[in-house]
Amino acid sequence: MKKLKKLLALALAILSCAILFCACGDEKEKPSTGDGTQTEQDGSTATVATTINAILEGKTGDVSISVKTLTKLNTSSNQTLTLGSSALQTVVINGGTNGAMLEFTGAGASAVQVNENATLVFKNLTLKDSTAVASQGYSTGYIKFGGKLRFENCKIYDGIALKNNANAEFKDCDFRSSNASKYAVWVSAGNVSFKDCTFTGTRGIKIHEEYNSDVVSVSIEDCEFENLTKKPALAIGDIRI
Repeated sequence: MKKLKKLLALALAILSCAILFCACGDEKEKPSTGDGTQTEQDGSTATVATTINAILEGKTGDVSISVKTLTKLNTSSNQTLTLGSSALQTVVINGGTNGAMLEFTGAGASAVQVNENATLVFKNLTLKDSTAVASQGYSTGYIKFGGKLRFENCKIYDGIALKNNANAEFKDCDFRSSNASKYAVWVSAGNVSFKDCTFTGTRGIKIHEEYNSDVVSVSIEDCEFENLTKKPALAIGDIRI
């Protein structure tokens, strides 16, 4: 009888261990959220469906947006796209150490900016142009910007145009014009400065006043223009006095 009890106890012990082992083996690692979260703004998160336009709705004061992967900014067919409200002061869109991509979508006719008293900062980003190419005058096919702007350590591989009395600074930016008919930067208005920037590809900087625009000043300091294949580093068109 004692022997039988010992055998039963041993069997129960083995069975208990087997159940415990199976339970542990079946417990899988909890999956990550997998919701495509990519943008953080003031401690909150935004999913892949969110655009910069939507994040800035109703925001005031100083806003910082951290872009982890691909994020979109939707342009329109209007001449001007003013992001956020009149109560914004500074908007910083930061791509982080990996230089996340900011994709421009939509009709592509509008100059992207914030209110006239605020500054829009693009930092550590790769800019991508996925806008529609419509009839937009001289600046057809360019990503357009206006107002107070600062670009820091950005990769700009599609042509951009500065309009609407732009007051723009470029620091440590890498420009590459891949389209034979487009300049890296088209300056058609305002005050623009380039410092420690690099230009490669087909064309460099174009200064040309478009319609009723007014170029006030352009400063180029310690920049490199390497092996441009179609145009000189600086091309100057119409400057109306």
